[in-house]
Amino acid sequence: ILKRNAVSFKFNKKGMGNFFQTVCLYCDVLGMKILWSEEFDEGCKAACNVMGNGVNNGGT
Repeated sequence: ILKRNAVSFKFNKKGMGNFFQTVCLYCDVLGMKILWSEEFDEGCKAACNVMGNGVNNGGT
C-alpha cells in the first residue's frame, strides 16, 4: 500500500531563475501533481491563509 502525503507550497515566478525547470522538478522528478494554481499581478497574500501563523487565528 502506498502512503502519500499532501504537500502545500508556493513559489514566486519573479524570484526564480527558471520557472519552467522548477515546475518540471516538482512534477517530473519528484512525482508531485499541481492541484491548484493561481497567478497574481501584485503578489499573493496567501501567507495570511495559513493556520498557526498568528495572522488569522487570534495571534496564536
